[in-house]
Amino acid sequence: MKSQDVVLALLLSGGVIGLGAFAASALLKPVKVAPLGTGTPAPVAPAPLQAEPQPLPGVLGEVLPADDPRAEFVERNNRAIEALEAERFHEAVSELDACLQAYPDDEVFRANLAEALARRARWRHDEPGMGLALAIPDLKRAVELAPDREELGPLLERWMREAELRAEFAQYDSQEFELVFDGSRQSILEGAQRVIDTLEEAYFEYFELFGVDPVRENERRLRVALYTPDEFREVTGLGHWAGGAFDGTVKVPVEDFDRDERRWRETLRHELLHAFVREVGGRDVPGWLNEGLAQHLEGERSRQLALARGQVEGSAPLPLAELTGSLGSLGSADRIRTAYAQSLLFIDFLDRQYGVAVLVEMVRESREQTAEETFEARLGLPLSEAHGFFLDELRG
Repeated sequence: MKSQDVVLALLLSGGVIGLGAFAASALLKPVKVAPLGTGTPAPVAPAPLQAEPQPLPGVLGEVLPADDPRAEFVERNNRAIEALEAERFHEAVSELDACLQAYPDDEVFRANLAEALARRARWRHDEPGMGLALAIPDLKRAVELAPDREELGPLLERWMREAELRAEFAQYDSQEFELVFDGSRQSILEGAQRVIDTLEEAYFEYFELFGVDPVRENERRLRVALYTPDEFREVTGLGHWAGGAFDGTVKVPVEDFDRDERRWRETLRHELLHAFVREVGGRDVPGWLNEGLAQHLEGERSRQLALARGQVEGSAPLPLAELTGSLGSLGSADRIRTAYAQSLLFIDFLDRQYGVAVLVEMVRESREQTAEETFEARLGLPLSEAHGFFLDELRG
């Protein structure tokens, strides 16, 4: 579909723009980042948001003396931790608020409430339709409660900067997308429909592939934000090596709109694929499958494969087990480039040998079981064995 009632207007506030990218703790999942093209390092993950909620010395299920005045609140603290594990953020915050009100000097209650607020802020920030207007107050309070959490202050600064930009940005709507950008950038203003056309073409391609329609199912458009490279670094915390990011919003840096058209088109397709993967498979889709599939579908496949083969040539292949998490957290830039390249080549191998349907099924079943379990159940072949065949092909 093409845009029908296209509106160009200044945004006020709120809504999801994106997240300052940091790797995840056990529950906070990393954003997905697309590397730039030839010769550009893939992303290196920034410092993680750390500090898991910690129960009091009495662990879950321990029976405390009936006359212990803390007994009720130890139980509530532990219920809050269970709620966090189940991503019931409002419940966790409510329980920990009550604990801290009862014992305002208790450092464990204080630290756990800060963590619950930080996680709810992240969730609100990532979820389309929630946004900065709700996320920022939670994060501010988390910073006040835990000033020693060094990663929270810079994250709050990035979100505040996002809010400033959002208030100044223009919006260009279609039936599927909200495209936001600096309306004073004339080339983007004049070419916004080209961006929408690229997005909608990819949207319906992925709709046919996965059989889901996120906009209709969630009753809200997907947001896409175009930034200058400096703005992109300010709001994500990522360096010049990052070609784009998805954290609930597709975010792409664009320096020269006309000259860099192939790049922003491929990056938009890449990041939009991550949106579909999250919708279909949740947050536990393995990194090699998520990033490999995004590269596989982003653009001119023969060129991408040639670049990937050049990247892995002469280097030791990475075990598949090392590619299940965020590929951006693997250490050196060269190791990360190899991980991206190997993931693309493995996805291409699986597509050629077994068909794209098995890739889609592994994504779809990620909420319930591992990719290895899905693959073997469908084909009667262990994924590790298929990976061995792939490595044999790779060695030639």
